Amino acid sequence: MFRRSATRLLGLTAAAIVLAITAACSDSTAPIEPSFGAGTKLALAYCPGIPYDSTTRTIGAGGGTITAGRGKFIVSAGAVAVPTTIRMVQPADSLSYRFYPEGLQFSKAQPTLQIDFHKCDKALRENPLQVVYIDATGQISETLPTTLVSKDLLQALIFHFSRYAVAY
Repeated sequence: MFRRSATRLLGLTAAAIVLAITAACSDSTAPIEPSFGAGTKLALAYCPGIPYDSTTRTIGAGGGTITAGRGKFIVSAGAVAVPTTIRMVQPADSLSYRFYPEGLQFSKAQPTLQIDFHKCDKALRENPLQVVYIDATGQISETLPTTLVSKDLLQALIFHFSRYAVAY
């Protein structure tokens, strides 16, 4: 009974991931300012071969850096007022990130999320990329101000903790 339920749950999870990845079409323009709404026509990036990774660190008022998988989260001095335990998770085969504690707000300067996509499919690298906020169902809720720092490195400002991903 348990094996059948676990197998069914795994199948439903895989179907939801595939649906989220293939649901949207490519958009040739990337917004510079954050935008909200379900009308976003972006597809989430898929990058096979990236292993699951998770890092937990306590960051204080002086700031710090957390790295998980292909992402680096840079917390500026003053972004958190008191020492805060932060967990950064990168699921396998994706350029998405979950941050805990969910809902954490930053007091002064916004932290940045840098994402290295150099080992991803060449076709992905030929599209304009955008860092997006995704909800619990994998739907894009917001596009973030995103900068291409170098040929294979994106950077975006993070305003609160939740789930983020690369889209094109």
